Amino acid sequence: MKILLIWPSVKNDELFNFLPLGLGYIASNLPDGCEARLWDGILKKAANSDVLEEIALFKPDLIGISIWNFNLASAREVAELIRGSYPEITIVVGGPEPSGRKEKIFEVIDADYGFAGESEKTFRKFIETASTNGFQHESVHDIGGIIYKDEGGVPVCEPVKWESIEDINYCDYEMIDLNGYLDKGYHYGMHGGDKRTAPLLTTRGCPYSCEYCSARMINGRKIRARKVESVIDEIKELYHTYKIDGFNIIDDNFTFYKDYAKEVCREILKLGLENVSFNSPNGVRVEFLDKELLDLMKKAGWECVFIAPESGSERTLKNMRKKLDLNVVAEKIMMIKNAGMKVFGFFIIGYPGETEIDINKSFDFARNNDFDYVVYTCFHPLAGTPVTDKLAAAGEWIETGDGGDYYDVAYAPDGLTKRKLRALRLWGLFRFYTSSFSRMYNAASSHSLKRKLLFIKKLLIPSRSYSG
Repeated sequence: MKILLIWPSVKNDELFNFLPLGLGYIASNLPDGCEARLWDGILKKAANSDVLEEIALFKPDLIGISIWNFNLASAREVAELIRGSYPEITIVVGGPEPSGRKEKIFEVIDADYGFAGESEKTFRKFIETASTNGFQHESVHDIGGIIYKDEGGVPVCEPVKWESIEDINYCDYEMIDLNGYLDKGYHYGMHGGDKRTAPLLTTRGCPYSCEYCSARMINGRKIRARKVESVIDEIKELYHTYKIDGFNIIDDNFTFYKDYAKEVCREILKLGLENVSFNSPNGVRVEFLDKELLDLMKKAGWECVFIAPESGSERTLKNMRKKLDLNVVAEKIMMIKNAGMKVFGFFIIGYPGETEIDINKSFDFARNNDFDYVVYTCFHPLAGTPVTDKLAAAGEWIETGDGGDYYDVAYAPDGLTKRKLRALRLWGLFRFYTSSFSRMYNAASSHSLKRKLLFIKKLLIPSRSYSG
């Protein structure tokens, strides 16, 4: 079977800190006998209409599209182009948006099937079933997380099944052209020097109930870990084959199983790799950090630890349902610094029900604790999350189906405007980075001038979709 995987082109696509990682995982776990290709509009900097030429040359039996919030409109454009020129080809969608929307995904994109949750095993089973029975709805009912329309045309999403990740193959880096991304400037995380960086997943899952987050819908509540041997094999391949010396562990909860995280660090140290650094740029839960783990992380190559308090306001944290003691955060920041690493803090401002007083508490908390870097992201309603459902039910959020850039201001709580939130975000960053010489130096020395200018552009210029 011929399968064409698509990573759509996006307008104003300063997205070179993203890789089509999920498609690389899908490709590496396909059944034998499949021939897969990736059309990457971001890397090609191509118009989405160019995918039609690729389809004409490759003649796929199936097309798979990865859909995130930031590429939702582009994914819909791709699907419409394919429907118009190749209506006979089956279209399948996966990624965070189908995981959040489930059967409602067909309201925003014309596809035949979707997959909610992790899809390496379920998509493989789908392909195996289709190879025997063709793309028939009645033959896929027992596939967990599959989204389809029944005989009456009613959308259905089968319950998602969260399985072990010990036996899945890691990403096909050749398929996603990691070298091509690196040549075009891909760089993620905080790494000193001119590092070649790559992402690395060791665990999946999140047991927490933060109402703004979609992690549970994508990877489930139970945290499942890969075999340490598999993680080390992947590190060795990235290091020796792709010359990677900056590794980003992008788990949501790398430190949840402290003994597992310590074992990963110890095995990394045994490799004796020269001049490498490690990072956890999606953040770690501070509660699970201890001196031994931090010392091991430092020895293994961590230079900076990312944490996500999200707010300095106890009231906002309660509304978020983020169970976090800010006193513990302050204590762990000191522990990280004592281990010789810097601290990067993530904060959300403009959360539903938040006031300017709450936002200023976040600014004060960041400024008064020993953070080296912070970023303030304006709250963005994500499909399927509890807070988005509440806002929609109250008439405070109307779904456009267009998605948007994560740095855009998509929503403002009562008493604030989007313009005001943009101004507050800039003010908060200014207050933080001008509060000490070291913070000003960090801001000036981190990332390239091009990356800093793109970041400033995103902060200053609102998108057309979210202006106001």
